[in-house]
Amino acid sequence: MDTDRSDEDFDVVALTKANANQLNAADIASGAVTVRVTGVKNNKSADGRQPIAVSVDGGYKPWMPCLTVRRLLIKVWGNPKTWKGRRVTLYNDPEVNYGKDRTGGIRVSHVSDITRAVKVTLPVRRGVYQEYTILPMDSDPVGRSEPARTVAPT
Repeated sequence: MDTDRSDEDFDVVALTKANANQLNAADIASGAVTVRVTGVKNNKSADGRQPIAVSVDGGYKPWMPCLTVRRLLIKVWGNPKTWKGRRVTLYNDPEVNYGKDRTGGIRVSHVSDITRAVKVTLPVRRGVYQEYTILPMDSDPVGRSEPARTVAPT
């Protein structure tokens, strides 16, 4: 029996994807991705922490934005019912905390349908606020991969 598989092609990216029902920060750890929103629905099975599921193109699992990102998107885009067709650049921010642990998380750097940068100050935890800047999407095609780390909390 020949077990030498050294000549086979392996999808290395597929080997690194998390086994989950949603897009995770680890799925985009290699760089930012720009995706188009294909739908937004109520996440009825959620425990209340992620009440919406955002379907995106590019072969990614549904993205369930955290509270901070939902607040940012509502500030720049308004009602989630209007998000379909819009583009957003997502990146893995390694500074995001989940409870007391620094786990990394998905943040937004650029969005379509705005004409200038938008700054929003939001609570990080009780008594601590942080300013976030969302930049307008330029005419780059969907799928660009350069990180946009400079627009993380300012």
